[in-house]
Amino acid sequence: PFPASRRAQVEHRLLARLYEAGDEHCGAPAPLLLNEGAAVIVMDRCEGQALSNILRHDTQAAAGEAVAAAGRWLRHFHDRVGETVDPATGLANLRARTLDHLEACRAGGGVRRRTARSLRRRIETLAAKLKATAPPMTLCHGDFWPGNVFVHAGRAQCIDFEGAAPGFAAQDSAYFLVQLHLFFNHPLAWRHRRRLRQIFLAETAHCDPALWKLAEIGALLMVLRRSYLEPASFKQRLCRATLRRALRRGGS
Repeated sequence: PFPASRRAQVEHRLLARLYEAGDEHCGAPAPLLLNEGAAVIVMDRCEGQALSNILRHDTQAAAGEAVAAAGRWLRHFHDRVGETVDPATGLANLRARTLDHLEACRAGGGVRRRTARSLRRRIETLAAKLKATAPPMTLCHGDFWPGNVFVHAGRAQCIDFEGAAPGFAAQDSAYFLVQLHLFFNHPLAWRHRRRLRQIFLAETAHCDPALWKLAEIGALLMVLRRSYLEPASFKQRLCRATLRRALRRGGS
């Protein structure tokens, strides 16, 4: 990973770029100060409330409108910050990161050996299939989840760009939907969860099914790997079980 000062510079530069562009569908708070030595950014307050709070406390209709705003923000963001990186290089990086997450989860006991072998074959098959059809690269947010999205009057703003890096749009979308699933990680919530997923996907860019599946497996593994850095609460164990079930099916 890059040093904290470098990540702060990246985040400050992106905040300034998005704020100055003034795109109502791809908003960001105004950056006020960058202290490179301390790797600290001071920014204006976001309008509205965090999407995570809306999902937990507001009506289903309000949640749907907010998720749609998040999807629009992400599509405009990817369109605005396209990258010139060779797609073959991006695909190789995605494959390598996904396999790295898989090995870490296997070594840590998060994925059983049999499931790991099956996923490894699936990852290699998808990557080989995409070699001739990989889409153009963009800049991925890197941590696009409901806690980093703020919504007000049907428009979204986003924060926490320190993990931004070249990638495929599907990577941000898949990561968001994995996180969204965990917000409603209850059998009785499946209809609402499916509805929100459909709303989000209707607002984001479509992609090759093979790329989507590879990005989805990568997102599931990354979230599972990170979950082992948290205390093993009942909620955390439930989330891990959900992620493992999705991985056994080869995706959510």
